[in-house]
Amino acid sequence: MKLPKKIQVEIYEARVPDELNGKLFVTMVVGRENFKTQATADKKWGESCEIKIKNHREALGGVLVLKLKKKKMGGSSTLGVVEIPLGTLSSYKSGASWLGLKAIERDASIELNCASFVLESEEVSDDEITDLKKPPKRMKSLNSLSLKSNAGSLQVGVGEKGSLSRSSSMSLKK
Repeated sequence: MKLPKKIQVEIYEARVPDELNGKLFVTMVVGRENFKTQATADKKWGESCEIKIKNHREALGGVLVLKLKKKKMGGSSTLGVVEIPLGTLSSYKSGASWLGLKAIERDASIELNCASFVLESEEVSDDEITDLKKPPKRMKSLNSLSLKSNAGSLQVGVGEKGSLSRSSSMSLKK
């Protein structure tokens, strides 16, 4: 299976009901990567961004989130959202298409004309895909935790029969 390593998103224009007009912009989010178009009243952008996918797990389970927002005094409000699974982007053909967004504030027909496509991808074996679908390993248990400072130490662990025990020691130098 091919998983994306780098994608490109191009935002062209939006269709919104007249009552939602104003200074609009689009945010594009993948994981912690966040991009924003310029705010414009004519609902046309012609802007693009490239997003690097951090790892195979993000490529397999991550989503590209596009949000159409309206600029307001002191902030913004989300008008509509669409989520595209990253694993499906390789099947999208390059070229613009209209996407229906889920309206947030009111029941309205909101569409975004955009293109998203894979710039780089990597072939991943079925065994690797199976491993990626497993939940990530958790942090170590309380048995291995210990807190130390220059003034002394505090250790937390499990004593006999599963009860918690605590020991502390302090040494002060004059």
